[in-house]
Amino acid sequence: MNNLWGERVADKDSWWKEEVIDKSKISYIDFSFLINENKKHYLFVDEKEKINRVIYKCKEDGLEKRKILFEKEDIKSCLLIAFNKDIWAFWICDNKLYGVFSKNNGEDFTCPKIYKEFYNTI
Repeated sequence: MNNLWGERVADKDSWWKEEVIDKSKISYIDFSFLINENKKHYLFVDEKEKINRVIYKCKEDGLEKRKILFEKEDIKSCLLIAFNKDIWAFWICDNKLYGVFSKNNGEDFTCPKIYKEFYNTI
């Protein structure tokens, strides 16, 4: 069984049409999206062979780009934001907040960096 992640977009011939963003045989762990400079950006966490992956995907004028930004076990969540014309992707893995950013609207991303470590206080 395939899991689909999709969206409804306005269509000139009807009110809405379905658009598939990604397909996976396993459910997505988390996902995020944004629109920046008329370009659709997507970030999601999936699993392949017991390894979680943070995947960035964008769509613009029918063209699609897909990049694996990070791979490791135990990736829990992700977030995609635009700030000062840059695109930032964040995720939590092993109780650490990782992040990358792009200064060219998703064409290239920096290497992953740890921005915060979360400690158990119990």
